[in-house]
Amino acid sequence: MHNVTSATRLLDVLPLFDGDLRIQLLATCPESSAFAAGTAELRARTGVPVLPWEQAVETPVDLVVSASFGGQLELLKGTLAILSHGVGYTKRLAPPDTGSGAGSGSAPEVAPVFGQAPEWVLSRGMPIADALVLSHPEQCDRLRAACPYRCTRR
Repeated sequence: MHNVTSATRLLDVLPLFDGDLRIQLLATCPESSAFAAGTAELRARTGVPVLPWEQAVETPVDLVVSASFGGQLELLKGTLAILSHGVGYTKRLAPPDTGSGAGSGSAPEVAPVFGQAPEWVLSRGMPIADALVLSHPEQCDRLRAACPYRCTRR
């Protein structure tokens, strides 16, 4: 639960696991969000046991579900599924400052779509997640064009 927005999205899917006595729910936070205000309080209200990040990365689990790309998710030991949160895979972040300065005559760099570019989905050239949950087939096409990632529709 990276921030309130991602925690809210995870709480949206929590009912999928209700009543299954084989499942133990745990929460953690990589503490890497600049928008963390209220997150600890929200986690506490869920009643789900919270593992400190340092313990979470050492604890093997069957399934990790995240609604954020924040933190070093690749350190978690388990199958990782990432859901979108907030506006999902529609926002673009400002392109990095290349230091070229205004008036260089070159075309402006197009900002990558958050969560659908190598900066977010790959670590050392390999996919961070075992599964990305997308809401529209167009997102799969965009992801496939942005980085070497196998997209299957289910």
